[in-house]
Amino acid sequence: MKRFFAILFFAALCPAVSAQEIGAVRAALASSADSTRTSVVVREVGDAASAVAEAQQTAVREKVRGWRVGIFFGNGQDARAQAEQIRHDFREMFPDVATYIVYENPYWKVKVGNCLSEEEAIILWGRVKRSFDRAVVMVEEIPLEELSSEAEAPAAAEPVERE
Repeated sequence: MKRFFAILFFAALCPAVSAQEIGAVRAALASSADSTRTSVVVREVGDAASAVAEAQQTAVREKVRGWRVGIFFGNGQDARAQAEQIRHDFREMFPDVATYIVYENPYWKVKVGNCLSEEEAIILWGRVKRSFDRAVVMVEEIPLEELSSEAEAPAAAEPVERE
């Protein structure tokens, strides 16, 4: 019966600790064992710690060097609202171009495009400059998944990135 409750407890605990290290799992199980008056022994099988470390390393987003066009930079009290409005206006004018709101302390920025060459970014800048006169070409590290989903990006609700 104790085993059943221990297995049930561990099954409930697994989703909550999936991204934690093995040491944290041990500590969580040890603290729960004190409250239920049972003992839990955690044995690491083989090279489980190195497997977890390797899995965490591969979860790192791969990026490529690219360019984007910055169309807004602000740090006033209403800079975030301005950035959201500018992104909305840009999407109406250029629905085929990905847009991103980024907060880089102390500035809110709106960046557009996922250009793999500087020439492509300059062409985009030329199109954008007519409507956004403060536009500038910027070198960026662009995550690969943003390149593959660029066609979907303008329609999707995009979260604010913080760097």
